[in-house]
Amino acid sequence: MYNRTMGRQSKILQYNLFNNSSLGFGRHSVNEFRWQERLGRKGPLVLELGCGKAEFSLEMARRHPEKRFIAVDVKADRLHKGCKATENASIKNLVFIQANILDLAEYLQPASVDFVWLTFPDPYPKKSQAKHRMLNYNFLDVYKTLLVYGGTVNLKTDNQVLFEWTLELLSARKDVRFKSISFDTETSFLNGDDVLIPTAFEQKYRALGVSTKYLSFSFE
Repeated sequence: MYNRTMGRQSKILQYNLFNNSSLGFGRHSVNEFRWQERLGRKGPLVLELGCGKAEFSLEMARRHPEKRFIAVDVKADRLHKGCKATENASIKNLVFIQANILDLAEYLQPASVDFVWLTFPDPYPKKSQAKHRMLNYNFLDVYKTLLVYGGTVNLKTDNQVLFEWTLELLSARKDVRFKSISFDTETSFLNGDDVLIPTAFEQKYRALGVSTKYLSFSFE
C-alpha cells in the first residue's frame, strides 16, 4: 500500500538534494543564478521547458557536446532525478533550473537562447484553461524575448486538439514563421533526428498507437 507520508518525505528529500546539487539552480538552490559558471559561454544554448525528468535533454546533451543545455521545470523532485542521471552519465553540458517559465528572465539574458523545446506539455483541454498552455501569448512573449534572432521554438505533443489550437494561434500572428509541421513524426521527413528522441511519456503513447505531432517556428 502507498504511504502518503513516505511519499511526501521522499519528495522533500529529493527537493533538498536538488537544491544542493552542483547541477541544480533556482531560487532555493545553493547556486541560484550561477548556472553559467557550470556551462560556460561558448556554444549554442538550448532550453527544454517543462522537462520532467529531462530524458530528452539528457540524450540531446549526449549527442551534442558542442551545445549547452538547460532543462527547466517547476518541480525539484523531478529535476533531482534528471541531475542524478546526468551525473551518472558524466554529461558536462547540461544543467537544471527550477523555475516558472514566466520567471526565466531572472536567469537568462534577452537574445541569449538558440533553441526552445516544449516536449509534451500539459494540453489543459478546457477552454477556461487556455491561459496555462505553454504556447499562449504570455509564454510566446517570453520565448521571443529570450531567443536570438532566427532562434527556433520546437513543440512535440500527442494531443491533436492542442496541436491544432497552436497552429491556429500562431497563424494569426504576423511575427511567426513556421519552419516544420508534422502530424506524425514517424512517417514524416524531418531535418535532423533529434525530433525522434523519445521521452518516457512518448514511448508510452506510441505503444498505444498515438502519433507524435511536431512543429517548429521562429519569430520575425
